[in-house]
Amino acid sequence: MASLRYIVDHGGVITDAVSSQKWPGEAKVHVSITNWVKSPSENIGDFYLDGAPVEGINPKLQAGVTLPESFKLPQNRGKAFIGCQPTGDGFIVSDEVAADLIAAGEGQVVRRYVTSDDLADVVGAQPGRWIIDFGTMPLEGALRFPKSIKIVREKVRPHREGKERHFARLWWQFAWPRPEMRKALTSKSRYIISTLTGKRLLFAWASIDWCPSNKVGVFALDDDYSMGILCSNSFSAWAWNESATMKADLLFTPSTAFETFPWPFPSPEKREVVARAAQTLIERRQQIAQADLLGLTDLYNRVDEGAYAELVNLHNSLDAAVVACYGWPKEVARDRLERLRLLGDLNQSLGGRGHGATL
Repeated sequence: MASLRYIVDHGGVITDAVSSQKWPGEAKVHVSITNWVKSPSENIGDFYLDGAPVEGINPKLQAGVTLPESFKLPQNRGKAFIGCQPTGDGFIVSDEVAADLIAAGEGQVVRRYVTSDDLADVVGAQPGRWIIDFGTMPLEGALRFPKSIKIVREKVRPHREGKERHFARLWWQFAWPRPEMRKALTSKSRYIISTLTGKRLLFAWASIDWCPSNKVGVFALDDDYSMGILCSNSFSAWAWNESATMKADLLFTPSTAFETFPWPFPSPEKREVVARAAQTLIERRQQIAQADLLGLTDLYNRVDEGAYAELVNLHNSLDAAVVACYGWPKEVARDRLERLRLLGDLNQSLGGRGHGATL
């Protein structure tokens, strides 16, 4: 949407738009349609997005305000990542093979492999598969695990040399092992994972010994306060505003939506309120999911239909606690557009001064 951004930044106003529709021809693509007025001199009337009246349309073809171009905030750098990309199904092993490797003393390189499907659809967001992960080990290190390296040599190396020559030199490693992510997680007791695509942005705790796939976002944060901020409707509003979309789905990019997010500067007491609210929410969510055998997608689909009022109340309490951390009026917790305006102002203030809240 860079061209629309240019139009709006130079005085244009988007008046009517279809955010996404199927191309009527043979190509299997979706397109967007916009109408805009260049430098309108008077009131231009109503705005319509996807046929519905809205108060305004931003360059990302979303209802609402057009915020200034966001600053990336230095304090957020090095905390959000995309998970590992193996490139080669041979790294993934069955439960039986994993058990054999662990029994042989090679558990150091055999890890649970968590994907977006696990996060969204599996009860407790538990990983369903195992993966051989040598990290950034040199080959001589990987050879200390003979059973595991034999599997990778037989099932990954031929593929790398035949089709993935760019990665053939380090055939025993993932194509993208994410060394910066691994370094950031070294001192953590656990970490946060998120979905990257879909109609919801979901977060959950991950065990430090899990290997995250490239289909999940990874956050090197292990405290309940940080989980509370990410699960709040303040962060959700910002993430949707700062991310791309495909049809009606979010395409969440941690480097964009997270690194620009202005964290609050709460007192210790307000910070603790958020932490307790987040802990209570996650624990209760887990209890419901276990009792009713639900993944997070199914659980929140039921919430949308009116189920689990208690969970809704816990989310509302968390949202109110986060708004209080910013020092905003409590009604802002229920006003998405006002939250976006305030967050945009804070980002500009912090980015212009070159500093922000410490996570």
